[in-house]
Amino acid sequence: MDHGVIFIQKGKYSDVIQALRQWIELYTDALEQGDTFTLYQADKQLTVIQLNQEMDNEHFNYLVNYLTYPEGLEDRFEVNGYTRIVDKSLFPGQQLGDIVQIYVPQDDTEFDIIHGIVQSRKTFKIDFGGKSEVVHSEKSFSAPNSSYCNFPSETIDVKKRNIEQKRSYSTLQKFNRRFNIITPIYLAGIGISGYFTYGSESFLNVVKVASFGMFFWVILEHDRLRLQRAYLKLLAMSITLAVMGYYASMDHSFNVWLRATRMGLCFLILYPILRFLYKAMYKREPELDKHSEHFADKVYSLIIMMGAVAASLLI
Repeated sequence: MDHGVIFIQKGKYSDVIQALRQWIELYTDALEQGDTFTLYQADKQLTVIQLNQEMDNEHFNYLVNYLTYPEGLEDRFEVNGYTRIVDKSLFPGQQLGDIVQIYVPQDDTEFDIIHGIVQSRKTFKIDFGGKSEVVHSEKSFSAPNSSYCNFPSETIDVKKRNIEQKRSYSTLQKFNRRFNIITPIYLAGIGISGYFTYGSESFLNVVKVASFGMFFWVILEHDRLRLQRAYLKLLAMSITLAVMGYYASMDHSFNVWLRATRMGLCFLILYPILRFLYKAMYKREPELDKHSEHFADKVYSLIIMMGAVAASLLI
């Protein structure tokens, strides 16, 4: 067993393939283009999945759990996976390199845990929050049987680019629907209210709502900004607001709220620059989330948020 193997019982072969493809789409970011899984159909009730590349313990656990509770299928599969322990955050350091049998216990009611049992019969309960504890189990470690290699097989390739294109298309379609609803409401709202309040004290309230509305809209769409069409549409909206703020400032003395109309635009100008630097350093997309487990994401979030506000006041 080089990279891991999973035995699935009480499940039709076609259902196992469907569940595996669904998992691959869900966890595409953790896989590489060209990764492969070989499936062996031992009999009508037993399918074996052989991993042909390394997979960390965390995602192997996710795979076993997902195959146990396949989405869209009523029946629960009986799944036992075998891999080597490589993650000290999930298993004790002295277990590194040992083969572990991963499964979901029959009496499970939590749905987001797995059990891992080693040859010494020590059993670990691991939840998907990363918490690990030793628990009692009546189950014994059973070594994987390699006779499955003699049965018919087929290989499923991870076509990451195709999956990402499909995901991007779906994401863009959802964004376009939101954009086509929000844009006319937003423009009509600030246009009408601005027309009737221009020159009065209430006008600044309109500016505040328009500025922060645009700013928070861009922030909420952060993950969609990597899609060029979504980025350009929001950029056009933010430029429109910034131009309106610029012309309004000609008839008013300096007012910080009129400069705030540029916050969304400044955010969008900073985004591609900071994203490029982030990806060059960490080889992944940045997350705009103060609760992210990665310190780098927290720093990125602070810089782009504070940078947009500061730039709007200085320009």
